[in-house]
Amino acid sequence: FLLTQKLPKIKEEQCELYIETSHLFGKGYFDAMLELGVDFGLIVLRRDAVKLAHSMYRLATIPERTRIGRYFYLGRDDKTLTRLTKEDPTDLDLCLWHALETEARQKAYAERAERRGLRVFDTSVEKLNQRDELEALLNAFDVAMTQADHDRVDALLGRPKNARVDSTHRELSLEEARAQMDALRPFIAMNGEKGPDALL
Repeated sequence: FLLTQKLPKIKEEQCELYIETSHLFGKGYFDAMLELGVDFGLIVLRRDAVKLAHSMYRLATIPERTRIGRYFYLGRDDKTLTRLTKEDPTDLDLCLWHALETEARQKAYAERAERRGLRVFDTSVEKLNQRDELEALLNAFDVAMTQADHDRVDALLGRPKNARVDSTHRELSLEEARAQMDALRPFIAMNGEKGPDALL
């Protein structure tokens, strides 16, 4: 897909800058782009793991168990950096494990990208919603902003995006999710001894 459809489509658009924001980048695109020798930079956009899992659970997008969860998320049978050792995990357990796996991949990808000499910018959802952080990111990738760009940014900064507050399917407080994360951590193990190269 990446070689036959996505990359040709990006080239066809002839844009100076392309940013891939799909979470699927961390589930296959990264390794494929390194293997293909594509020159790219990496933005590591962090999000609180419990908040991420909480959102997945409330939206009923459960790894391995729902249609969207099976199609778009990783499962325990996939090649992963972490391993969930708990028997008969709950739906919330699977969401929490998936969020921790995402964190592990972010760290591993950043290390591997830096080893390749690629530019890496590490930030978070909260920090990126501040003008100074956004400008630092753009400077890291030599992206200049026009006055029109600044005006658009000013109109967007501080506004939550993609909150999906009306899409709640399951009731669960964030405090309950945090308590379950604390209980689950002893059942999360790292796979192998290869560190950031464990997915190779």
